[in-house]
Amino acid sequence: MAMRFRADGTIPRAAIYEASDDAPFSAPRSNLSRVKFHTDFDYISFNSGAPTINTTVTVNGSDGHYQFTHDIGAHGTAGTPFCFGRVFVSGAWQPLTGTVPVIQFVSPGETNLICFNLAVSSTRVYIIETRSFNSSGAFPSTALSVQVYVSRQVA
Repeated sequence: MAMRFRADGTIPRAAIYEASDDAPFSAPRSNLSRVKFHTDFDYISFNSGAPTINTTVTVNGSDGHYQFTHDIGAHGTAGTPFCFGRVFVSGAWQPLTGTVPVIQFVSPGETNLICFNLAVSSTRVYIIETRSFNSSGAFPSTALSVQVYVSRQVA
């Protein structure tokens, strides 16, 4: 199906949608499956002035614990912002949505995982690292690149 861009300055409204008719333009909520963008919806903005945190999180192979909190920095906005993060794992950027496996290794008879979760407070951004095992001496320390994009919108 062809894509259409339509803008109307008198309403005012603009949209990008799959075009067999103009229903997604005039009634976007009733035609969500065909709407790609519509000005009636509130989108979270990440503009060039929004803070970005670029850092490295080191997963320590010698610490024998199941959970760690890595404080990766202040987000610099008033309130608790929406943040999008990603981690560089196995040669590709992986989004930090939910619990994301970042290290997997197999020891005799079991598979072990280390996972990251992105967390935000009213002042700071954190990576919560969880493990499926007590890792004391299990693997070498590993540095992972993390990027976090901070929106101007707050909860």
